[in-house]
Parts: sequence; C-alpha cells; structure tokens
Amino acid sequence: MRKLILSAAIAGLIAGGATVKAETLMVGHRTLPVNQGDVHMAFSALAVNPIMAFFDSLTYNDQEGNTNPGLVTSWENTAPDTWILHVRPGVKFHNGKPVTAEAIAFNIRYLMTDEGRVKSAARQVKYLASATATDDYTVVVKTKKPNPIFYKQAAIIRIVEPTAYSEGIETFSRNPVGTGAFRVTNWAPDRIEAVAHDNGWRKPKVDALTIIELPEVASRIQALLSGQVDMALDVGPEAIETIENAGGQVIVSPTHNIMTLMINSVREGPLQDVRIRQAMNYGVNKQVFIDTVLRGLVRAAGQPLKMGDIGYNPNVKPYPYDPEKAKQLLTEAGYPNGIKLTAEVVTSLGEFSSAQQHIASDLAKVGIDLELKVITTPILIKKILNLQPWDGDAFSMQFESYPTGDGGRPMDTHSCNFFFDSRWICDKAIMPTIIALGSEMDPQKRVALLQEAMQYYHDNALALFMYERAQFDAMSGDVKNYELVNRAINWHEIELTR
Repeated sequence: MRKLILSAAIAGLIAGGATVKAETLMVGHRTLPVNQGDVHMAFSALAVNPIMAFFDSLTYNDQEGNTNPGLVTSWENTAPDTWILHVRPGVKFHNGKPVTAEAIAFNIRYLMTDEGRVKSAARQVKYLASATATDDYTVVVKTKKPNPIFYKQAAIIRIVEPTAYSEGIETFSRNPVGTGAFRVTNWAPDRIEAVAHDNGWRKPKVDALTIIELPEVASRIQALLSGQVDMALDVGPEAIETIENAGGQVIVSPTHNIMTLMINSVREGPLQDVRIRQAMNYGVNKQVFIDTVLRGLVRAAGQPLKMGDIGYNPNVKPYPYDPEKAKQLLTEAGYPNGIKLTAEVVTSLGEFSSAQQHIASDLAKVGIDLELKVITTPILIKKILNLQPWDGDAFSMQFESYPTGDGGRPMDTHSCNFFFDSRWICDKAIMPTIIALGSEMDPQKRVALLQEAMQYYHDNALALFMYERAQFDAMSGDVKNYELVNRAINWHEIELTR
C-alpha cells in the first residue's frame, strides 16, 4: 500500500507540469537549486548537477586533474598577476545573443562587485582585480596577487547573458539565460522544465528535459522502477541490486570529495585534545564499511585529498583499525571510562545515513558514545555560514577539492582561512604553509607545500577520515552515454533509446 501511495504521489508530481513528450528526459533529483537559476550561487553537488544543463563554465576540470576548454578554448599566464583568456567563437546564449569577450568580462567583473562578491562563485576565485575585453574574443584578467590556479578556478565561473542578468536576480533566477544544452521554459518549486537549445554549441540528443524534486532516496528509486523517470540521481549503493534486477543500471562516478565526520576542534571541549581525535580515527573500521556497504568500489582516506588530486600525499596512509590503540589514547587523555560526544548529521544523501550509523556503532565499542542528531541540509548550511550556532562536537561534512581538483580549495575552507566566523578547524601552526601555497607560482614547490599540509591534517586528526566518496546514479535501460565528471553531467550527450 505504501508503494502504491508513493507511486501515485510521484505520478501526480510528474503529471502536474506540461505534457511530457517521448523525447523528454525525465530526471529525479533530491532537491532543486535553492537559488533557482542564479548560477553564481550554485556550488554544492545538489545545485551543480542540474544547473549545468543550462549553463557552461569557462573551463572544466576532470578527475585526473586536467583542465579542459569550455567557453574559453585556451589561456596563458603572461605574468604572475595576468591571465589571457581566448573565447570560443560562434557560441550563442539562449536568447540568441552572441557570447563575446565582453560578456565573459562582465561576468568576471560582476564577481568583484558588492553584490557579486558574496556569491559562492566569487568565494572560489581568488584575488580578482579586473577583467577587460581587448577584442571580441580575448579577455585579460588581472589579479591582486599571484594566483597559480586561476585557470582551474575558472571552472566555477558559468556565464550568464549580461542584459538578462542586469534585469534583476529575482527575475533572472526564474528565467535564466545561459549557453547550456537546454533552455529553461518553466522553473517551478518542485520541477524544472526545459527544451533543447538548438542553436547551442553542444546541441543535446533529446528534445526536452524535466528535472523533478524527489527528496527521499526511496521516492527516486520508486519513480525509476515505475518508469516515471529515466534517471534517479544520488541513490546510494544500497540500490544497486534492486535497480539491476529491474533491468536498469547504476553508474558509479568518482568525486573530489573525502567523506568524513568533521571534528569541531575550535569548539571548547575534549576534542581540542589530539589524542581523542586520533582515538576516533583508530576506532572506526572504514574498510568493513567500504567492503559491505560500498561494495569495495572506493578507497579508504587518511587526508583531505583523494588520490590523483593536486597535492595528494602518497606517503600518508589511512588510519588502521586499532580499537585497542583507541582505548589507550582515551585513557591517556583522561577518559578511561569513555566519553560522550554529539554529532549533527545530514542523513538524506546517498549512503550518509549508513556511514554515520557505522561510525557511531564502532566508536561505541571503544568507549566513545556518539549521539547522532539529525539535521537538514539547509540547517547545516546555516551553521556553516554562521547563521546558526554549532550545537555538537562534530558534524557530517566532506573535504572537497571541487571545482579545481587541487588541495588549495579544502585548505581554504577547513582552516583559519575560512571566510566566515563559523570555523571548525583553525590550527595556527600550519597556517604559514597554507598561506604560502596560495600564491606559490612554482608547481613543484606548491605541491610540496600541499603535501606538507596533508601530512599535518592526518597526524593531528583534524577530522575523522573515512573514504574517497563516489556518487551512485541510477538509470533505466533506455539511457545511454551518461557521464558525471566533477559534478558536471554531460547533458548534451545523453540519449534515450525507447
């Protein structure tokens, strides 16, 4: 009965919009971007996965650390503070206007305005000073100080049509104008409807796209199994057998994320003692979770970067499972009879719920009573942005090097460099290294600084490191060519064979 009710509810959501054509790709997603089509505010995977159907970035970074052309075809670093961008010719916005160097310079300059600098994109692009179009296809970008990875950070700059954006964020968010493979026709609270951008530089292989908000994993799986959607994003590994038995497929895509239980070592309390933080790392059997829940498809982690990221330290190994060592460290820290801690966790994404339960269960065996307090993603974001206080000793979060695949990104977020006062890691001993790598133009020296930081974060157990996370996306047997690379879905290449 519950399945019938759920199926009917999903069908009602889907039927609530425009008539669905046979060539329409139907997608179930956990949530739609909170800021709708304001692409400069799209940063989390939940926002980027769908929004890249409608917008294009200046560059794209792949899983191997390579930077590939997007709306700019090439770039040069002609001085420590100067980058030259060469614009892809012949690209048109959804409203038919051409993409020029001035349009790209407009977007970069916007991120330097009072309004723009609070956007998520602006916080990922360092030291912007100016952007000038010197002709129709050349942009000169100046930075206030050397920025060795601007070309990688340019992947966060997705281009909007200047005239439409200048009409106001509220209007633009509902009717966004970009260059992506699809053009939005209706942005409702629970769905986005779009049609192919036939004049685009990457014309899609389906006529239309509809993305529906289905918050629970079970609802996304049920929608796929009933044929009401063609794709269900981020379903978790538990769904693999069910989907495959029904003739579908689950595609496992590596991410630039390290799954952790983030420790608030700034908060006054026992977790300021490195021995307790180390005890937590020794006390969790990561490999058992990887083998049983994640089917052995990912690697255990012991540092803030995944293997292959720029700055990854191959000499740093994951903490081994050693419950006796964990108990010894707790005793040395003054807690021979154990300790009680609280973690605020989000459980509605992929395998997050299973991971947090596994952590709590293992820690209980070594004398750490970890109470899990479930919070929503919007509440977690408010706490991160210092709009609400932290109420726990730890919380669910990931180290992520998106969009650059470079260690400078997590070092900015998870250190004293974080731009809000809600810092959870602020270890001043490592800050000279983190500050130095921010402007080191020599690639080898910069990697050495990053690897030093990776070793320090491991040794001081500044988080409970778990594993290199992957995203599990479910497809019907009719979906072909799906690929997810660094949060960007290849929307223009997806085919339907039904």
